[in-house]
Amino acid sequence: MEPNQKNEESRKKWLNTYGRYAGIGFQMAGSILLFTWLGKLADDSMENKNSLLTLAGAVVGITLGMYFLFKAVSVK
Repeated sequence: MEPNQKNEESRKKWLNTYGRYAGIGFQMAGSILLFTWLGKLADDSMENKNSLLTLAGAVVGITLGMYFLFKAVSVK
């Protein structure tokens, strides 16, 4: 195996790992933002003075984000 080929394989492996974990981060951020936004819409449509549905949406988003994180990290 040539040194260039070995370096290329190492680089591809690093990029694959980097892409996987970056994707997990985007997925977590997306789920938190989506459910927080849905909670905000629900609060606005019901004209709630407190933001309990926004808070509940954020908690659901964080919970789902953590679930997907643990699921992705445990599969190797």
